[in-house]
Amino acid sequence: MRSTQPMRVAPPVLPERLEDMIPLEQALGLAQAFEQPVREYRFAGGEAAGMALEKTEYRACVFKGCRFTGAVFANAWFQNAVLEDCDLSGASLIDATLQKVHFARCKLTGANLSGAALSDVTFADCVAPDAAFSETKLKNVLFVGTDLSGAAFWDVRPRGTFRFSECRLVRAEFAHTSLNGQDLTTCDLSGAAFSDGSELRGARVTALQACELAKLLGVIIE
Repeated sequence: MRSTQPMRVAPPVLPERLEDMIPLEQALGLAQAFEQPVREYRFAGGEAAGMALEKTEYRACVFKGCRFTGAVFANAWFQNAVLEDCDLSGASLIDATLQKVHFARCKLTGANLSGAALSDVTFADCVAPDAAFSETKLKNVLFVGTDLSGAAFWDVRPRGTFRFSECRLVRAEFAHTSLNGQDLTTCDLSGAAFSDGSELRGARVTALQACELAKLLGVIIE
């Protein structure tokens, strides 16, 4: 059962009606060519694999079943956005800004969010193995039921709520990223790596997890 602790994350705010007449590829092309935000659109399906979309903006948009594999969203801005069943494998969101964004059942294998600023963002039931969160700024960010196997959390700067619930953190790497206050009892931490163990100070784990973590940190339990 997932934690019943309140999740203080503001949801995306969307208008009652969204436009849906322009195909995804056309809307993204116009956003890039004219440097104008894509605003209040709903996209169902569409192909944007490998597109260069640096510095593009998306406000109050819904993306369902869209394919963004290998797309480059460096310095892009998503505000009040919902992404459902989308594929962002290998996508680059380096230095992007995400505000009030909800990812549901998305694939983010190898996605790069290094240097990005995330506030009020939820990853629910996503698959994100080997995703990169290097120097990412997290403010009110929740990972719920998400596979983060092999993901790298290096020098992450959390503010406000930052929590994992029922996540796979198998072989995930935490370097200079504090987990203080985290309840990790519902997560799989098998093979997780830490720079010196200080990242775990103040985290809540089960007795079984503590034994496994002690082995990783070189602690001998007799």
